[in-house]
Amino acid sequence: MDLKTAFRMSAQRASERIAVVDGKKRYTYKGWMNRVYELGNVLQRLGVTKGDRVLVGLKNREQSVLALMALHVVGAIAVPYNPRSGGPTVDYYMRDSGAAGVFFEEATEAALEEVLPKFPECRFRISVDGKRECVFKGCPDFYDLEELLRGDEVNEPSASVSAEDVGLLLYTSGTTGEPKGVPLTHEASIFRVLGLATNHGMVFDNDHRVIGVMPLYHTIGFHGSFLTAILYDGTYYPVPDFNPGEVISLIEDEKISHVFGSPTHFHLLLEHPDFTPDRVASVRDAFYAGAPMAPEMVKKCAAMLTENFTHIYGNTETYDSGYYRRAGCKPRAARQGMWHTVRIVKPGGSAEDVVSPGTEGELIISLHSPEAFTGYWNKPRKTAEVCRDGWYFTGDAARYDANGDWFITGRIDDMIISGGENIHPAEVENALLQHPDITDTAVIGVGDERWGQVVKAFVVVKNPNITIKEVDQFILKHAQLDRWKRPKQYMIIDSIPRNASGKVLRYLLREKYSG
Repeated sequence: MDLKTAFRMSAQRASERIAVVDGKKRYTYKGWMNRVYELGNVLQRLGVTKGDRVLVGLKNREQSVLALMALHVVGAIAVPYNPRSGGPTVDYYMRDSGAAGVFFEEATEAALEEVLPKFPECRFRISVDGKRECVFKGCPDFYDLEELLRGDEVNEPSASVSAEDVGLLLYTSGTTGEPKGVPLTHEASIFRVLGLATNHGMVFDNDHRVIGVMPLYHTIGFHGSFLTAILYDGTYYPVPDFNPGEVISLIEDEKISHVFGSPTHFHLLLEHPDFTPDRVASVRDAFYAGAPMAPEMVKKCAAMLTENFTHIYGNTETYDSGYYRRAGCKPRAARQGMWHTVRIVKPGGSAEDVVSPGTEGELIISLHSPEAFTGYWNKPRKTAEVCRDGWYFTGDAARYDANGDWFITGRIDDMIISGGENIHPAEVENALLQHPDITDTAVIGVGDERWGQVVKAFVVVKNPNITIKEVDQFILKHAQLDRWKRPKQYMIIDSIPRNASGKVLRYLLREKYSG
């Protein structure tokens, strides 16, 4: 099935229910379908045809999902990107995708002003907040979104769309540098919603009220939040800028039932002075993904939000490959998702080199899953590096336990080899996070004449008087971390660089603090 058909069916089933709430604006399914169809017809009049790529540089808002859905219903390919991206990054997205147009707002205007003169093939620019005096106002191809929409009842766009058509091009967050485009078909998007909901135990038609804190240029934001709300006849509440106090109030006021966030989101929510369990008592579906979460925080979320707090392991390429429902009972564990087949194999080996329980290896995922991509956009060499014999080689190190569940132990490439011994950053970071004054941390390996590499730890602290000596003494006495794995170097910094899903950008730490 394609998303054009699936959206029509949702709107028919839930015609008078609320589909999207953005501040004081509330749109019923019938009313919002009209907006989607009207924008789709406008895009066709502007020359958008099947397969055209269109950039969407917007924060989470009603106009963002309006643009994304309208592009799907006319058979175009939506390319959402981070509104904080600077000129060089936007230049890359424009060049790599071959965009025919762009939706933008105040936050993305400056970068586009710098870049767009290089791309005359980008035929139109649509502002979603055109009440400002826009730099493109004098351009014949500039439009204000709301001026394009008259609010009339309109017919569904006539474009032919199939399940096999690509509808979405998501760029990976780029933890190791240059982003890679991941094209996803309509069918893959639908299976991503169904797989996640099934793994978690969601019930269809259950008044799902879904808060959109994860950005829409991320697969979690689009599939795990927005599309889940729409295909399950629920309501989507976009959050343009994450403010934990405001999010707590929104959850309380709107009786939000569904929260999908990164570990950082949950940490900021639960540590906020306005947080109390009774204010978030409506939450019944909660998920985290994107980066490891400290076991104590997993247990805290399960105790203070909902017992059905699900750990999701996934990536842009294959999505919900692993999950563990009621994660507080077994923090960081994962098991194979409904639509996936996974293996742990010898690093550097083939898909047949499966390791035994307790032995560390590389996690690989079958590309036969209907949630999976089929290769990177315009990057056959990169595709060949990670897609081999029908398997996606994730680069994540993992091990099975005796029950067949598996745990991510780190990244193969992040391994620190000190004195011939392997040290994973995650195990050192877990120990550091148990210090009561450390709020965030990341470790890397740095060159050392004697040991080859030693561990260097970066810590963010809430007590400005804490000393490196105190942190080191805490680690020396830590019962679960071998002494030889302890950091030899420490640095207190203001924040740990992370991507939108919460993953540590270690390459930035290496570039900035390589000494």
